[in-house]
Amino acid sequence: MPKRKPKKLPRYVTLEEFNKMVEVTKNERDKIILQCLFYLGVRNNEMKNLTVEELDLTNRQIKLHGKGKKDRIVPIPKVFIQDLTKWVGKKDRGWLISGNSDGRISNTHIRRIIKNAARFAGLRKWWEIHPHTLRHGYATYLRNKNVSLEEIQELLGHERLETTRIYAHLAKDKLKKAVDQAFG
Repeated sequence: MPKRKPKKLPRYVTLEEFNKMVEVTKNERDKIILQCLFYLGVRNNEMKNLTVEELDLTNRQIKLHGKGKKDRIVPIPKVFIQDLTKWVGKKDRGWLISGNSDGRISNTHIRRIIKNAARFAGLRKWWEIHPHTLRHGYATYLRNKNVSLEEIQELLGHERLETTRIYAHLAKDKLKKAVDQAFG
């Protein structure tokens, strides 16, 4: 039986890198996109399809329509609620992020926004950063804050826990670095 290639750990954006990306982004709409991807862990397609009606700002939660018609409710972090409320206040209903063709923003445009923010923030290998990199950042940040894999699985909308287990490996890397630092 041929040996499997070891799974490559996903590239992710740290909180510090994300904050740099937001800081250099001048367009308010683009900031909201960055924040939704990192603070809510949404997929690119979920971002594109978000509507104002799916937000429950009073209870700080959002209903997401994920892959395979799997809906989930994700809490909106306190750190993001003010910006999101301000943005939604400018809209009546419809797409959270408007675009050109069918009224909503395209996946390609979202990817371009992410790459430009990463480039202007001076992030290493900015060309490798895309919307899913922010989603990985969300999950990695939560895991490093000791959120359980089962809770992360639910937040990400993964059907199987095995899909979420990659973040356990990322947390192990953090532990290795901490031990190395502690012992010089």
